[in-house]
Amino acid sequence: MDKDFLRNVITDQYEDLKDVSKTVLRYDLKEITSFVENPAISIISGIRRCGKSTFLEQIINLHYKDDFYYFDFSDERISRFQTEDFQKLYEVFLEKFGKRKAFFFDEIQEVPDWNKFVNRMNKIGYKCFVTGSNSNLLSKELSTYLTGRHIDKVLFPFSFKEYLVYKNINIDLDSTKSKTLIIKEFKNYFKLGGFPEVVLTNDTSILLNIYSDIISKDIIERFKINDISLFKEFCNYVISLSTNEFTYKSLKDNFKIQNITTVSNYLDYLKLTYLVYEVKRFSPALQKLNKFPKKYYCIDNGLLNKVGFGYSIEESRFLENQVFIELWRNNLNSEIYYYRNKDNKECDFLVLNNRKVAKAIQVCYAFKKAETRNREIEGLLSALKEFNLSFGEIITFEHKERLEIEGKIIEMIPIYEWLLK
Repeated sequence: MDKDFLRNVITDQYEDLKDVSKTVLRYDLKEITSFVENPAISIISGIRRCGKSTFLEQIINLHYKDDFYYFDFSDERISRFQTEDFQKLYEVFLEKFGKRKAFFFDEIQEVPDWNKFVNRMNKIGYKCFVTGSNSNLLSKELSTYLTGRHIDKVLFPFSFKEYLVYKNINIDLDSTKSKTLIIKEFKNYFKLGGFPEVVLTNDTSILLNIYSDIISKDIIERFKINDISLFKEFCNYVISLSTNEFTYKSLKDNFKIQNITTVSNYLDYLKLTYLVYEVKRFSPALQKLNKFPKKYYCIDNGLLNKVGFGYSIEESRFLENQVFIELWRNNLNSEIYYYRNKDNKECDFLVLNNRKVAKAIQVCYAFKKAETRNREIEGLLSALKEFNLSFGEIITFEHKERLEIEGKIIEMIPIYEWLLK
């Protein structure tokens, strides 16, 4: 590829970098300082269109100003870029800008042997940031191609805090005016979800496009799915029944799939794209974990609402899914399970750190009946006792209360307040 042509593309791409002062600054930026100071390659991964490219530009603006190289490999003008062109690209950067600190590569996985170039640049002293997700290499797989040291950051759709920042709403639950606005906006966020384009445009049809691209391009084309109709029906079913329990056998029988391996593969594809997360039933015996039914949660309530036939989904399931999204977002280095004891008492979520239960969380939309209240409290209490925890939470839609039962503190907290803690 001609160096003058590469120089023109680089110049155009720099001119097209967004003014990030007009974007919602992600809360994840607070963690990025440690990434910047770490010389290892930084990988920004996440579901399609959750804002990874904008996030890169925010990192540039906050930490590198005019001390970086940037190249977007999704540019259609460089569709014929080959491995041997990396050296030319590097030379053009040096000729045009001189020596700088960091490389920012967007969608670099389009190019064969990209990992060798990134490893080489990192080895000679450059900080490298890499992001991308498409049918050639899903973002979750990026790190497997790097032999050098690397650190990973998973980006999600907007959190409720970020949603409120975009809406320019003061986050102050002590203010009656602010709290009223927060509750009103949460009811929108609860079903709209947090994909940046959807939040900015209020156009939920975008969700169907995102979902279609993931299913068709990232999975069907990539993994050569033969029975496309069956696979699409399978995906819709799993997402529609988010928060429910499944076994591989029940899915196999329901769709008349020939073997369990195919079911397992289908679910792995959905997890690989970050569409769903699998939650297993907790057991101290590791060999038993895969014997129990599993639950699946969707990464975004907007997707669950749009793809999963939201009109037929109970509000309580949207609430449970929303709680899980936040747990997933904030506990990436932990393990999350659900709990059921021998007396069939259940707690929705256990969060484990180093194989030790650190948190027990129950979810209940409302306490309209005394039996519901008692069941949810007893389920949480059984987990607190078994794992010797002194404190547990029940996330509700709007109910707030604090109890002390048998020496255990149980706090019932509205979801909008819990998300802003």
